[in-house]
Amino acid sequence: MSVRFFYYIANINFKCMIKKMLLKPVLYFDRFLFVIIVCLLSLSSITLKALPEPGSKDSIAPVSASAFNIEMPFEEQISIIQALNENGLYELAEQLLALDSIPSELFVAINIAAANIKQKENYPFTLFPSSELYEDWCPDKLFSEYDKSEVYKDSSFTLVLQKETHNDYKHPFNGPITSTYGWRNKAMHRGIDIDLEKGDTVASAFDGIVRYANKGGGFGNVVIVRHHNGLETVYAHLSKILVKPDQYVSAGDIIGLGGNTGHSRGSHLHFEIRFKGATINPQAIISFSDKALVADEFIINTSKKGIYVYTKDSKFYTVGRGDNINTIAQKFGIKITSIRAMNNLYSKQVYLKPGQQICVSIN
Repeated sequence: MSVRFFYYIANINFKCMIKKMLLKPVLYFDRFLFVIIVCLLSLSSITLKALPEPGSKDSIAPVSASAFNIEMPFEEQISIIQALNENGLYELAEQLLALDSIPSELFVAINIAAANIKQKENYPFTLFPSSELYEDWCPDKLFSEYDKSEVYKDSSFTLVLQKETHNDYKHPFNGPITSTYGWRNKAMHRGIDIDLEKGDTVASAFDGIVRYANKGGGFGNVVIVRHHNGLETVYAHLSKILVKPDQYVSAGDIIGLGGNTGHSRGSHLHFEIRFKGATINPQAIISFSDKALVADEFIINTSKKGIYVYTKDSKFYTVGRGDNINTIAQKFGIKITSIRAMNNLYSKQVYLKPGQQICVSIN
């Protein structure tokens, strides 16, 4: 957004709004907040999806702000906002400021639309699809249908999660964990559940491109974001989806609202991390107590038994005769569940062989 937008909003609406707020501060607070947010957007460097180039095969006829109606369904409002050009956003801002109240969800939508205009200058589209790591890009399927045996070949990868060209990690939602990764009721739970209320905002954990944003069976309303390093993050059971496939998102950008859709008992966020389609325990990468990454860089080892995620400073123990998961846990003063999580040992019966390397610390 340009400085002209800032000047336009400030001069036309700001003075009269301040006068009205002195008389009716509660009634006009949301309008004042809206102006502040829109003005900040004009100076912001937040970036999301780039709009199609004019004249390209993907370009569409300009949409006018007059097509927007506060009474129309929210999904239609989002479609119109995302299709507006810069002048259309000016007109819509003036139109919304004339209202007595402005729905908070529109703040998010206008944030995205404003950022869309400059996105293509900052991130080339080829950055996040990770074509060298994935065989395809499927905006209409939950997960790519490629030969997963390729993932489980004995190999090692360096996974960089934070670096100068990408924003830092942002926590999807600050809530307590209600269910962890692993076996649950005779079925593998491939993510973690975070407690939230319907309507709470859910954010993207890393910079990326939305690959999937739709209903997905038991996931309910689900968003899948692909990142630059071979990872995809999954956000399920949403009540509303606020992004579209091929849309750029930055870490911390709102992608949906929490809910209870799909196979869900109570409002919560089902959050997954996948490497080349294979799930990773999110708690191996993220400290949910600190709301931060365990480290900026990880080593991923793959084998026929699964995926193992370690930091460079991880400590290992060589299994000896008579050792089992219980004795090792006691020896190092750590929980059995921690050993299972660090070594991807989720079967009920764990058999360790002498000489086998067991991770006992990822710090």
